[in-house]
Amino acid sequence: MSRYYSLVLTASILLIASLMTRTSFPLYLMLPLLWRFIRKDTPEFCPFEVERDIKEKRLIRDGETDIILTVRNRGKKAARIRIVEQLPAGLALTEGDTNLFTKLKAGESAAMKYRIRSGRGRHRFAAVRITVWNAMGLEKSEYEIEKESEIITMATTGHLSSLPINVRKTLVFAGLNPSGQGGDGVYFHDVREYRPGDPLRHIHWNGVAKNPDKLITREFEQERVSDIGIILDARNDAYYQYGINTYIEETIDAAAALSGILLSLQNRVGLMIYGRFLDWTMPGYGKMQQERIRRALSSVTTGNHHVFKTLKNLPTNLFPERSQLIFISPLLDSDLEFLKRLRGRGYAIIVISPDCLSRTTDSYDPLTREIASIQRNMLLKDLERSGITVLNWNMKHSMEKLIQLNKGRLRMAVRGKL
Repeated sequence: MSRYYSLVLTASILLIASLMTRTSFPLYLMLPLLWRFIRKDTPEFCPFEVERDIKEKRLIRDGETDIILTVRNRGKKAARIRIVEQLPAGLALTEGDTNLFTKLKAGESAAMKYRIRSGRGRHRFAAVRITVWNAMGLEKSEYEIEKESEIITMATTGHLSSLPINVRKTLVFAGLNPSGQGGDGVYFHDVREYRPGDPLRHIHWNGVAKNPDKLITREFEQERVSDIGIILDARNDAYYQYGINTYIEETIDAAAALSGILLSLQNRVGLMIYGRFLDWTMPGYGKMQQERIRRALSSVTTGNHHVFKTLKNLPTNLFPERSQLIFISPLLDSDLEFLKRLRGRGYAIIVISPDCLSRTTDSYDPLTREIASIQRNMLLKDLERSGITVLNWNMKHSMEKLIQLNKGRLRMAVRGKL
């Protein structure tokens, strides 16, 4: 804008000089200025072409990949340029540089190679900024060339070998969850009187020896698929209730691992993320559903919203009646009554609660830490008395270790003894 005013001021002075001297010579001096003004206001053609080659566009959290940015001069003249690649938030440069000064002749290209480490999320690249200087180095032109690229970084899934679940209701399709009903299966369920058509290999000969008047056959427990809903708490109040970060990344990894093992057991699994907003992934089967869930988890951020401050607005009608729910949350005191009501409506509930006090922190004095720990234990005990299976997750342990330590309790819950 200052250059524009300078041109106007200079032209005005030359015009006044022409009028005062009554000669046309000052007007001739205005022609180069007018040409320069018109030339600067005319949109300039961008002579550069940009290509961005990303080796791996899909990563696991903290994964690394190489990126090559190539700029080609499509103009007719050589140019001295500066190339600036603006990295999206969540990407960290580990090798190379995202700035390059070079001189490109007509038709030449320059490549800039660098390596990044990616945090979890969807990372979209902004425009590439190119600055061009003239031959004297006194003037420059700037271009922003749009080149859409995206890196999707998923949560780490870990490995879970098994997960016993308290299934109250099964679907009609064959699966791997015990249904509590007799039929074809692997595990022994009961004995009954022989019916025509029953396999002879299932005859219970010891029972026949005790009752020679009738044939007795063994009956096995049917195994079917189940509806399972995973609810991930993303409320900021829950994760910072003690003034420290309670490891949101670990809970996201846990949700990814749980969905993986449950889908591999042929269940129908849905995901609800409850926090700053409501993100609902419809229940589904197989690898495609696992991909949908992992994409949803890749974008999770903690936050607060007055509508979702408590669990009372959680839309439970999205979950089939009497289905299995897995709630992953550090828990707030206000969550207790809602979870009890949910249990009373017939849902089987497993609460996996990360213990933010399980890792050493300097945020508390010993007395405050002890009081907070007692309050938390009382909350968990109250949930257990309501018939809810609670896994108190010591954050020093992995999710696999947590399941192994509580496998006995989970099996008792499956049999209805807990």
